[in-house]
Amino acid sequence: LARTPIVLSLSYVPGLVAMTAVNAYYEGYLRHHGHFFILFVCCLWLAEKYPKWHSGPWLLTEAWRLGDLLLYSALAIQMAAGFFALQQDWRLPFSGAEETAAVVHARGWDQGRLHGDIDFASSAVATYLDHDFHYPRTNATGKFVNWETRRLRPLAQPEMMVEMIADAESTGVPATAILNYPLPTTSPQVDHVYTSAPAIVADEQFYVYRIAATPRQPTGPPYRLTKAGLAAPGRPLIALESRLSGWVDIDTEIRGHIRFAGWAIDPRSITPATKVVVLVDGQGFYEFHPVLDRPDVARFFNVPRLRAGFDILLKVPSRPDHKRSRIQFYAISTEGVAAELRYHQGYSRNGR
Repeated sequence: LARTPIVLSLSYVPGLVAMTAVNAYYEGYLRHHGHFFILFVCCLWLAEKYPKWHSGPWLLTEAWRLGDLLLYSALAIQMAAGFFALQQDWRLPFSGAEETAAVVHARGWDQGRLHGDIDFASSAVATYLDHDFHYPRTNATGKFVNWETRRLRPLAQPEMMVEMIADAESTGVPATAILNYPLPTTSPQVDHVYTSAPAIVADEQFYVYRIAATPRQPTGPPYRLTKAGLAAPGRPLIALESRLSGWVDIDTEIRGHIRFAGWAIDPRSITPATKVVVLVDGQGFYEFHPVLDRPDVARFFNVPRLRAGFDILLKVPSRPDHKRSRIQFYAISTEGVAAELRYHQGYSRNGR
């Protein structure tokens, strides 16, 4: 191309326009950038039809030969990648959108409001369902994406969950959220009901959640806190110990909900706690299993991996005297021993 200035200019102008559009609107992924290589090959073909400059000094001639070698190498790599793509296309669906839409429709989950995030992926499901989606990041409704800058606004997942819960409660109809990522935050009012199979487009594997239309209080464990330990009718007493078993790192109020995040382990084996019991004013309110990956905790305890994290949303009922409820977390070990988690500085919900 260096010996054919006309073709060289033709390669630069469309390439710069395409690069500007990509950077200004949507960067995409590797599969969206093949047109640059196609443009390059077309320009090489056109270069053979135009008169060339003189061959130039020996160094330039060798550089052009090296360029030919690089082109043939790139073509060989493209061919190998093509065979790999063909194998993946035979083994996997291109997208999980059609499968997800079929399941959502068959189970009647499209009768209420549908929420989608991230919008460019979930809009594929909206198209198959022929149903408008609500996109929380832009608060827009439709089947397709309006590529505007406000769709890039940051929206924390717990805040998005609270918005979807409030929307379902206000309409009185259960809602469905179709996301292209799993929610790390859990809630008694949000159930994970379906995950589509892996797809060639990794962004179009979908996770479906159902959101209850009425406030759903968790069925609390029957424990109550005593001086001897956690007691429950007909169950062995769970003794208490004071060993480090975890931390509550975050407690944040979000529109009537409280987000708690932290980690809980069995201090003897340095493995995730069997379960975590939440007490409200000394009575069992909720229990869950810590399952989130916490690489920082794993490094602290010098273990390869530790899936001992948690991130939950709870709606704690107001007390009749309007005082703040005492909320405590206890990690239960494999031996059936309980240890209260430690709390971040400024935590004021444990009554101390």
